[in-house]
Amino acid sequence: MNNYLLDQSNERNGTSEYFTYWGDLRGSRQGNSLEERENVQRAFINGVDKLVQNISMKTHAHHNSFHLNESESILSKWRSIVESNGCHFVASTLFRDALSHSLAKDKGRWENVSREEYFDHLHTRDQSSLYGSETQLDYFHYNQITRNPRAVDAQVKVERALQLLARHFEIVAMGGHDKFKQRIQQFTGWEEKEMPRKNSHRGTLNFTKKEVENMQKLLEENGDIDFIEKMKLLFDNPMI
Repeated sequence: MNNYLLDQSNERNGTSEYFTYWGDLRGSRQGNSLEERENVQRAFINGVDKLVQNISMKTHAHHNSFHLNESESILSKWRSIVESNGCHFVASTLFRDALSHSLAKDKGRWENVSREEYFDHLHTRDQSSLYGSETQLDYFHYNQITRNPRAVDAQVKVERALQLLARHFEIVAMGGHDKFKQRIQQFTGWEEKEMPRKNSHRGTLNFTKKEVENMQKLLEENGDIDFIEKMKLLFDNPMI
């Protein structure tokens, strides 16, 4: 996504600026301190604040960039600024099947961390995850900053996520990059360009039947299964 947006920005001949700021913060298994993660978010917000008055700009929120559940008002502020200048504000996001996504996250597990430990946070409502083991629902709400700070139950998280999608996102897709790219181009009028896949695992991940069943159960309890099914029904519909 990062390279795709850079390519689209370069085609604008100086009339569009692209900004992103994010941090892996891999210094510890938890992804470094909360203060360091919040510093990344502050830098991202400050960067967008400086550029949001531009005629055309693009930005990409990634690791630790934006805590949507807590920072919703900032997203609303950016939209108001853009629309007051007579421009369109377009927010987009892409999801995958909940079970496949979380099983694939195992590719980022540290060698000295067991699979059980890597996903142990899913047995709780608010325990912080180890770096890279976030589910889609938690990442959408909290990114990697503070997981479920009010310890709400799964249904509250699901309803809140659907509310955020309805309020703020023009493009919500489920599945592969090609469909996502097609919707972006249809909405924006951008020219056809490849959306390269850089962060893909070319090896093999092996799971036992019991491990898959346990992951399915944890995702159901966390709200991810319900969220993805409702998201597909409400937003990922070509007839809408």
